[in-house]
Amino acid sequence: MSLEHAILGFLSEAPGTGYELKKRFDASVRHFWPADRTHIYRALNALAERDFARVDVVEQDGKPNQKRYTVTEAGKRELSDWLKRGLPAPEVREATLIQVFFGHVLPDGEAARMLEQQARALQEFLSRLESIQPDAL
Repeated sequence: MSLEHAILGFLSEAPGTGYELKKRFDASVRHFWPADRTHIYRALNALAERDFARVDVVEQDGKPNQKRYTVTEAGKRELSDWLKRGLPAPEVREATLIQVFFGHVLPDGEAARMLEQQARALQEFLSRLESIQPDAL
């Protein structure tokens, strides 16, 4: 249910359409919680059905109508309650650790090269996270 809670978080900052929410995801939390447009729209519908979000239809000249979503008081309470709840520790499934575990079967030096490659990939990921501008969140 974290996708719905992320959407409630964004809506608590400002109302938005599904398209706008997708852009906000991509500019911020996509780095650790990606969401495609289909999932966002499905979650918005579920939030509206449970009265966690209100939908206003905005008519547009020459274009399809827009659905603008706003978090409700019930949605704010749900987000707050969820943020206060502890989540269970995630189950770790890390392919790199399997490679390390069985690295002894590789010829000398190849395990070290594999680990160096993983270290470079993690450094690139860290650099991407550090480049996120606070105003994009």
